[in-house]
Amino acid sequence: MDDVVIVGGGIIGAATAYFLSKEGRKVKVIERDPTYKTASFPLSLGGFRRQFFQTENILLGKFAREFIFQIPELLKTEKNPNPTASMVTNGYLLMFGPEHAEEQYKALENHKACEAGTKNIKGSELTKYFPYINSEGIETATFTDNQSEGWIDPFMFHSALKSKATELGAEFIKGEVKSLSEIKAKTIISAAGCWTKE
Repeated sequence: MDDVVIVGGGIIGAATAYFLSKEGRKVKVIERDPTYKTASFPLSLGGFRRQFFQTENILLGKFAREFIFQIPELLKTEKNPNPTASMVTNGYLLMFGPEHAEEQYKALENHKACEAGTKNIKGSELTKYFPYINSEGIETATFTDNQSEGWIDPFMFHSALKSKATELGAEFIKGEVKSLSEIKAKTIISAAGCWTKE
């Protein structure tokens, strides 16, 4: 019986394999398409942010930023001694009309409690900071300008996570799982994302 089997070797599967392998677990990752041409992560912008409503997501966003900044140290391997994710820390600007402003004001309470570093301005103040934006219909906006949000190259990040997980002992194999009942393991993790039902 395997210790841990992860179904799906995309960004979530590779990250899970890395963190569990780091803790000494014996991890096997089953991925049906090792080219990842239909996976979500290489098609995404690779954004990392902390402007969420729920406290857990805000804290996870803060953790992600700290982790990403430490990629060269945390994910270096013998084969890749200088990993990178080509980080761009331009921040995020989120704008809200009157119909969504109240929810954002509540989210800002969580931002403050979590020390997210978010700035809040009225829609009428938008052009002071962003003169190229039409503020019509915007009641409030939040943004960061302290390198706490931005985007990375998701393919490079995945490659670095997978390489480090492999160096730590994780095994990535090509295979397709039709049912979790086929797997014999102490712990089974589904990281197949929107393809789980397939």
